[in-house]
Amino acid sequence: SATCVAAGRVSYCLGLQGPALAIDTACSSSLVAIHTACEALRSNDCQLALAGGVTVMP
Repeated sequence: SATCVAAGRVSYCLGLQGPALAIDTACSSSLVAIHTACEALRSNDCQLALAGGVTVMP
């Protein structure tokens, strides 16, 4: 989907390595993205995480 492409494109443009996730959980997407990043940091799956959220209105 377009949101998955956007996540990968941002990662590519910033020169980031590792997973690029697009999380779509309605109203809680930003919170879930931040929670997922925090969990990855806590479990030492990564040393640095970038999380954010946007609203796309049709």
